[in-house]
Amino acid sequence: MPEKVPPTNQPNKRVRSEIYEKVKALKLNFTSFPQPELLIRVPNKYPGQVEVEHCEPEFTSLCPFNPTQPDYAKITVDLFPDKWNPELKSLKMYFASYRQAEVFHEEIPAMVANSLYELIEPFYIIVVSEYTPRGGIFTKVKASRVRPGWDAMQPVEVNLAKFGIKVGQ
Repeated sequence: MPEKVPPTNQPNKRVRSEIYEKVKALKLNFTSFPQPELLIRVPNKYPGQVEVEHCEPEFTSLCPFNPTQPDYAKITVDLFPDKWNPELKSLKMYFASYRQAEVFHEEIPAMVANSLYELIEPFYIIVVSEYTPRGGIFTKVKASRVRPGWDAMQPVEVNLAKFGIKVGQ
């Protein structure tokens, strides 16, 4: 029977240990602003092969005009990662850091997209927030960031070839 060979893009034990220690050390302080410094990235073993969707169904922030009235939303993050993914516990804590933040809900998807894009540099990221109705109005907000050179009108394989990635690699 052939010997199993681990994937070459598997993070080594030192890298995994460093990530584990960072995650263990995470501490959320409820402040009046979101905390992107909570975000941690982990290696993506399959660049150009997976599309990732994260969903936070219980997102909460505060209305700047009436901080006693929280805004509730479902936040969906759709991304096509290259070399990095967000670490899930850190993503959860980052979302929780909005709980005491007074932010207009129309701004939050762009804030999340920008924070994650800067951290993991995906090919693209789309963040959608779906807020519970307030005053009878349902609000859905979308924000996106796209890596320069990525063309949404082209097939994925064509775009990946621009970045030196062959499908099935």
